[in-house]
Amino acid sequence: MSLIIDTARISAIYALLGLAWVMVFKASGILNFAVGQFLVIGVFVYYALDQAGLPLVVAFLVTLVVMSMVGAATYMGLVKRVVGLPIHAPIMLTFGLSILLDAVIGVVWGPASRNLTAPFTDVRYRFGDVASISRLEIAVVVLAATILAAIVILLKFTKVGTQMRASSESPLLASQRGVRINRLIALGWAISLIGATVGGIGFAYTSAASTSLVELGLRGLAPALVGGLDSIRGLVAGSIIVALSQTLGVYFFGGQASEVTAYVLLICVLWIKPTGLFGRKSAVRV
Repeated sequence: MSLIIDTARISAIYALLGLAWVMVFKASGILNFAVGQFLVIGVFVYYALDQAGLPLVVAFLVTLVVMSMVGAATYMGLVKRVVGLPIHAPIMLTFGLSILLDAVIGVVWGPASRNLTAPFTDVRYRFGDVASISRLEIAVVVLAATILAAIVILLKFTKVGTQMRASSESPLLASQRGVRINRLIALGWAISLIGATVGGIGFAYTSAASTSLVELGLRGLAPALVGGLDSIRGLVAGSIIVALSQTLGVYFFGGQASEVTAYVLLICVLWIKPTGLFGRKSAVRV
């Protein structure tokens, strides 16, 4: 039971963090290496709104709206210029953006940690002598499942989702049929930062809001790569697999093996299937 609970708890956070990578790659074909910095900004915006006296639910929803607007604006005002250029251009741009945002975060919020106000009285539910899960952790798991289900519904059963899938598979043909590709890519960036922010807030409740949360951004890359960077169902599978590998690593080898087992798994998966378990192979005509 402890193995199942720990895997569910960790995979929920990974799914939200991985969503930040998958949605950007699925929409624009690039990797956003500033995910961690945007995550920290989202957490501190939520903290600031809470300290300003807004009810936590309102603060949470306003934070998501603000970060979605930041994501869309980042693409439209900055990243759009390098989409379609050689792969090193967007990589260098997002790396540079991450360095700039690190400096901004340090100046505005500094190194001090802040504790987030609990949304409700947290209690732990115990199963036997070892297994337990808190009410807050259950909320994060439910929220992650809800967000992922909403994304699947958006992509598969709405006109916008159909256009997003069409533009990701063939941008030229989609644009010729009147699809406004840049708006769809901006939407992908908006959803990306929503996932990163929710994952960051969920994790901050188990630790604290601090600049060290930047590291969480890169952790989301592992489940995205394992499942496939262009696949939502792959992200779900990758999150569960990576979380399970970490849980087993801790169980058999101790806490220090947590990260090692995850990246050993990542290397093995990419060696066998470079596109990830559910990733789509792209055919290039030569």
